[in-house]
This record gives sequence, C-alpha cells and structure tokens, in this order.
Amino acid sequence: MKKIILSLLLACFVASVGFAQKTKLTKANTEFENHNYSAAIELYLEILDKENISEAKVKLAESYRKLNNMKEAEFWYGQVVHLPEAKPIDYLHYGKALQANGKCDLARPWFKKYSAAEPDDLRGQLLSNTCDLEALEKMLKSRKDFYEIKQLPFNTAFDDFGPTFYKGNLLFASERNNKSSINRIHEWSGYPFLDLLITKVDTIDAETLDFKYDEAPEKYSNRLNTKYHSGPICFSQDEKTVFFTHNDSDERNRLGRDDETTIRLKVFTADIDGDKWTNIEGLPFNSDEYSVAYPALDVDGKTLYFSSDMPGGFGGMDLYYTVKENGQWLPPRNLGPRINTEGHEVFPYVHSSGRLYFSSDGHVGLGMLDVYYIDNNNGVWESPMNVGYPINTPSDDFGLIMNKEETFGYFCSNRKGGTGRTDIYSFKYSIVKVEVLVYDENTNQPINDASVLNDCSGLEMFTGDNGRVTIELPLNRCCTFTAGKEDYTKNTSESCTYDYKASTKVFVKIALSQSMNFAIEGVVYDEETGDPLTNSSVVVTPDCGGEAIEVKTDESGRYRFTLDSDCCYSLKAAHEGYFSVSTDQPYCTKGLGKSQTFTHNFALQRFINPPGDLVTDENNPSFYPCDGIGRSFVIRHIYYDFDKAYIRTDAEEPLFQLIKILEDNPDLVVEIGSHTDARGSNRYNIRLSARRAESVVKYLINQGIDESRLQAKGYGETDPTNDCVDEIPCTEEQHQRNRRTEFRVIGKIDGTRYDCENDILDVNQTSVEPKELIKVDKCKNCPF
Repeated sequence: MKKIILSLLLACFVASVGFAQKTKLTKANTEFENHNYSAAIELYLEILDKENISEAKVKLAESYRKLNNMKEAEFWYGQVVHLPEAKPIDYLHYGKALQANGKCDLARPWFKKYSAAEPDDLRGQLLSNTCDLEALEKMLKSRKDFYEIKQLPFNTAFDDFGPTFYKGNLLFASERNNKSSINRIHEWSGYPFLDLLITKVDTIDAETLDFKYDEAPEKYSNRLNTKYHSGPICFSQDEKTVFFTHNDSDERNRLGRDDETTIRLKVFTADIDGDKWTNIEGLPFNSDEYSVAYPALDVDGKTLYFSSDMPGGFGGMDLYYTVKENGQWLPPRNLGPRINTEGHEVFPYVHSSGRLYFSSDGHVGLGMLDVYYIDNNNGVWESPMNVGYPINTPSDDFGLIMNKEETFGYFCSNRKGGTGRTDIYSFKYSIVKVEVLVYDENTNQPINDASVLNDCSGLEMFTGDNGRVTIELPLNRCCTFTAGKEDYTKNTSESCTYDYKASTKVFVKIALSQSMNFAIEGVVYDEETGDPLTNSSVVVTPDCGGEAIEVKTDESGRYRFTLDSDCCYSLKAAHEGYFSVSTDQPYCTKGLGKSQTFTHNFALQRFINPPGDLVTDENNPSFYPCDGIGRSFVIRHIYYDFDKAYIRTDAEEPLFQLIKILEDNPDLVVEIGSHTDARGSNRYNIRLSARRAESVVKYLINQGIDESRLQAKGYGETDPTNDCVDEIPCTEEQHQRNRRTEFRVIGKIDGTRYDCENDILDVNQTSVEPKELIKVDKCKNCPF
C-alpha cells in the first residue's frame, strides 16, 4: 500500500515538474517573441538546468546572438547544429559566431555546409572565402599601414556609438543613463535606452591630429532625447537641418508599433534655428511595419541614404536612398545587389568627396559587421571595398565618419580590449590617393572595366565608364600598377608616395594597346573531285620558336589555327593516299597593325588508287602486300626533242615542282618513267626512253633527292598517249606528246608497295595528261 502511495506521489511530482517546465517555456517564448532577450535567457537557462529541451537551446542561442554575446552564442549554436531539428540558418549563425571569436578555420566548414543547403544565398560562399587563409592574410595586411587607432576617454561600459561631427565637437549615441531620475531600461538588452550626447573636442596638436575630449559628455537636447531610443544623427552641410533615428512615431512621443507590438525605428528631421528645433517630423516612408534608421545626407542635401528592412529588399537591413524634389522626399529606392546582400547593410555615411561608407555582414570581410566604402563613378556605383584591418576585426565594426581632409575620423567597434559593449575609436588615415586612368593608346579613349592590380596590396580593382579607378597607397612607398583587359596587351606604371602629405591626390596614366588577333583557316579537299577531306592533318610550324602544332580537319574539311604576333608560319597538309602539300611562302604576322585572318585552301592529289580486289600472299616472304596502285602523273613540259635524252630548258620549272612534291613527301618512293614516240625500232626506243628516265633521276639527285627514293624506268613506245603507233600518220604535236616523262608513287621507304604486279597496272587509265600548249620539235625526213 505504501509503495502504491509513493508511486502516486512521485507521478504527481513529475507531472507537476513537467507542467512547471511547460509553463516556464511558454513564458520564455513570450519574452523571446517580445524581444526581451535578457529575460528570456534567464528562463531558458533555468529550463535547461532541469531538462534537455531542443526548443530552449535553439532560442537561447538566438537570444545570445541578438544581444551580440558571440561567446555564449558559439557554445549554444554548437549544440543546436547537432540537433535533428537544426536548420541551415543555424549552420550560418554557428559559423559567424566561430568567426567572431577568432576561429575562422573552424567556421569555414559550417559556411560551406550552409552554402550547400542554401545555394541561392551567397553569404555561405562569401563567408567561406573570407575564411580562406590566403584571402584572410591579404585582408589583414593590405591596408594595415593606413591607420593609427586610439581608444577615447569618454567610452563607458555601455554601448557608445554613432559619432557625428557638429560645430567642431562630437555627437554620439549612448546607453549610459546620464543624470536621469527615471531608470529607463530596454527589455531587449537589459541596458538603458539610447540618448544623444555631446563632447567638446579641443585641439592639442593639429599637425599630429591630437585632440582632447570631455570625459563626461552632456546630453545634447532634451527636445530629441526621450524615454526611448534617440540616435544616431546627421546634419546638413550648413548644420541647419538634422536627421535622426528615433523610436517615437511623432513629436508627441506616441510609440509606433507593428502588429506584433514591436517598436520600429524611424527617421525624423528637424530645422535648427539658433538653439531652437522646429518642424520636427517623420519621413513620409516611416512605417509601423518595418524600421527606417541611420540617416546619412549627401553633400548637396538632396539625397538621403538610410537603412531599412522594408519589403522588397535583398535580406535583412538594406541600404536605400531618397531624393528631395520640390520640397518633398520621393519614394525610396534600393541601392541594388552590388551593395545589398542577404545579410545586413547598415550605418551609411556620405563623405564630402562623394564616397559612401557603410557596414555589412554579407560581403567578404573579417567577421560580423565590417566597414566598406564604395565610390560613385559618373552615376554608377563601383564594387564595395573593405576598408581593411585594423578598422575591421572579427567583431562588429561600423559607424565610420571622416573629416573633410580625409586624414582623421571615428568608428565604432565591440572588439576585445574596449571599455564597454561598443566603444568609439578615433583613427588617423595616412594615405595618398592615386587616380589611375587606363586608356586606349590608339584612340586615346578611356577603357572601362579594365583591371588594375596593385602589387603593394595584391588587390585588383576595375575602372569605371570613365576609365578611372582610385587606389589608396600608404605614405613613403613605391607601388607598381598593372592594367589589362581582354583584347589588350597589359601595361604597367609605377607610382611613389615619398614626400607627399596624407590625403594628396596623384594621377597616373596607363596606355593599353589592343592585342591583335591572328588566325589562319581554310579547307583541305580532293583536287580531282572537289570533295572535302575529313580528318586531314594540317601542321603549322612557327619560325619564332616553339614546336609545330597539328590539327585535324572537321567533317567539312575545315581547319583553323590561332597565330601569335611577330611570327611567320609555314603550313603543310596531309591525307592518307594523297600527296602532302606545303605552302610556298610563309604567312607572317610581323609588323601587322590590326587583326587579320589568313585563308589558305589545300587541293590534294591522290597518288594511289584503292587496292580493290588485289590478292596478296602474306606467306611468301619475297612478296610485299599491295596497298593500291600508284597513279601516273605527267611531269608537265618534260618533253624531249626527237631522238634526244637531254632535259630541255622548258623542263626546269616543272622539275622544281616535282622536287617540292618529293620534299613535302619524304617517305615516298617514285618511279620516273620515260617514253618515246612510235618512230624508230622498239628496241632502240626502250634504250632511248631509259636514257631519258636516267637523265631526270640524275637531275633530281643533283638537287638533293635521295637516290634510294628514285627508280628509272624506260617504256619505249609501248604506252602512247594517243593512237600514234607504227605506220599511223600523226601530226608533230601528237608525236611530241608521246616523247614524255611521267612519275608515279610505287611505295614507301618503310617497304609498302603500290606497284604490285606490272600486269595489273594499266598506266593509260591512270595517266594525267597536261592540257597546256607544248613546244614541238619537228622531225625532218621522218617516214610518218
């Protein structure tokens, strides 16, 4: 009985504990949904002390992230990512927490995992690239010589940020609850709401940019400072108009809330008349459904930049701008994907030079929020540039402003070693601005989108539509700029910054000449049929060094080669069963002033007929297999005077053509066959034709042709080209055509044979007769 009672009591206790945990979880979630993260954290920790609840871990990790406590966020996200219900966004948050805590090598796999799960979100790949050791090293070193950073004496243990120049002094926003009888605590963070404060800035040494600040800044204006957030703030150039971030929906301090009771940030403007603030009103696009914050006014006072999470953006907070026309602010426009990412883009600031500074956690950086700048080149925004270390660190770095001379400024950071959660730092900026103009050497026109590589930093930038790019160099340094673009030859120029003062502007011009493109193309085809020869070999040999290059023709017999400049090329085409042919003259690109494509077609002659039904005896070692029948080609103009064997002067040119064929085809063995007309005895004509063939062979040998490749053969009157046989009356021209020499391929030096059995070969069917007029030597007193 006692055991039953004990069991019932235990069950009731467990049920009571479970009910209590469920109640506490509901309360924690309510605090979380109301953005009371400090209160929610305490409840989630109590829950997890007693029970391992996944939902509590996920929201605890997110609460720490919202409060920017990345040490605790890393610990809890490290547990969340291994839960079955973990989402891809948890991988990203875990990686960013690791990166913020200086563990980029451990963060990179989680960025890659997020990128694989969410390929359309570029943050995973960008952050993964940031954690690449080489890229990280370049980012840490490329601009470190530009800055000298100093902590400021008025920072507190709270958030101090949003510095703004005002009448030679410094305004900023702070969480410190300065001289207030009301304890104003923000439930989100557990810290006081923001007020606008002002500190006097006294110059100690203008040359060294050394200044003195009030250690106890005063409230700037009770008119603007309310019981909720006030700040950051910016002024027009004449300091007669002010724009500021506020929680209030209007000047009567009514809070603007969305449907989830979240107080949204809004931007207000006011006119300054002496010490009075008038015409305080919100911008027309403020909303209770989204935030509008961190205003930044352009130099001309007509363009206002701000950050907002209004619908239609690219991610979290995006940068927008609005233009004032006829006294009214036009509907805002998003600055676009070159600047905005899936992450947050916040704290814009427009310098008097027109350069736009902002902070982002979506671009390649050192971790968390980094400061970037972007230049407007004739209405087109260039790519964002990371301002580099030591302004940027793995912590949040934001809110940068600079003096007019661009030699001194302020920024905010929650980096290690500070006084409080977020501190304001001053910095000296010691650089020379080098404006590089890249232009076309021939036209003198600027070249847009040309790359300019700076060897001092290793950074590559690209010119705008005006062909210009501004590169910052440290003082007392020489750097080389290499400019280039497709279709242009690269060129370099050196610039040194010795004896220059900080913020000096230097101009460098780099001329690029268009790199000319050269090619040669053509068709390889059968000379007799005109059919294209597929898979023919075309070899191009340069005279300026390098090996010969071979390409095969396509199905249409076409080939194409790309040629280098300042070089000459000889070509040779070959196809099995055809004479190889090389070009008589090289094709040269030397001295050409513009791109050119040469054309050279190759008409190849077939030198064998296919083997057909020829029978071979591979078992007979004295018999070579026959691979076809060699065709006979008349050596044009190689005709002989009557009863003579010497080579006439009109034969020299065609013999040179034969020599070229033999040189282009060094593996072929040819027969030199000579003939007579029908006058005279057969026996005499055989000897005469043999002498004629030998005279040609000797001529070729004297011209450098290897004797082993030549075979003389006398056919006498046995193979006339016409019907002029014994006792048939013919004209002298008909007889002259029979007094000729032909050549045909009979094999290769590797032993391949094309002559086979002589009784198979019908020379008449394969002879190619010349069509030209020939010199006729008339026979006197001949019988017919």
